[in-house]
This record gives sequence, structure tokens and C-alpha cells, in this order.
Amino acid sequence: MVPVSCTALEDLDFTEAKAACASLGAHLAVPRSAEENQCVLTLAAGLDAWLGLSEHGEDGVFVAEDGGEPVFNNASFWASTEPNDDIIAYNCVQMYIDSQGWDDTECGYPQGYVCQSWNKPLCG
Repeated sequence: MVPVSCTALEDLDFTEAKAACASLGAHLAVPRSAEENQCVLTLAAGLDAWLGLSEHGEDGVFVAEDGGEPVFNNASFWASTEPNDDIIAYNCVQMYIDSQGWDDTECGYPQGYVCQSWNKPLCG
């Protein structure tokens, strides 16, 4: 069983990171409070990291990997000017360390990720 939360510093794309968390019986982290968002920043250890949010069809509606309520583009944790769908279809969400906020980006970019146990708060 995975701890309540864990981080992996190996570089995987979004789909690979999602599968890596699933292999631990977990999902990519979905911060739903300021405390959980700070926890992800801490676990990411100064690196960009995948979060469990992605767009599947409707622009601006990010499906949560934890099965909870979707996250919309007006959520308070987005970095300034995000989400923005710049240049190409940015359908996956990362914790962007430079801004210490969420950033929509291309899903194929390899980077670290944070996993969260099912039905448990991050860093609880």
C-alpha cells in the first residue's frame, strides 16, 4: 500500500505517471485545499510535477483522477494567466514550480509526479 502521498522524481509523461501511481494502488494527486496544494509543492522538491487533472473534451473543465468533482478554469490554484491552451492543446495539468501554481501543458512532456492514496487527503 502506498503512503498517503508520495513523489517520484523520475521523468514520465502524464499517461506513464498515471500508470505508475496506479501500480502503487494510488492516483495522481489532486490538491483540493491550500494545505494540500502546499503539500504537493513540498513533495515536488523544486521540480515540476504532474497532477491528477486533465481535459477530456470540454475546454476549461479538468477531470480529476480521484473521481471527485471536476476542476474548472476559475479554481484558485492556477498560476497567473493559466489555464491558457497556448500554442498546442494543453490538456494535462502540472504543478509549475516557477509560479508555484497549476499550469496546463502538453501531456507528453516527461517530468516528475505526485501520487495520492485513494480516498485519503494529501499529507494527511
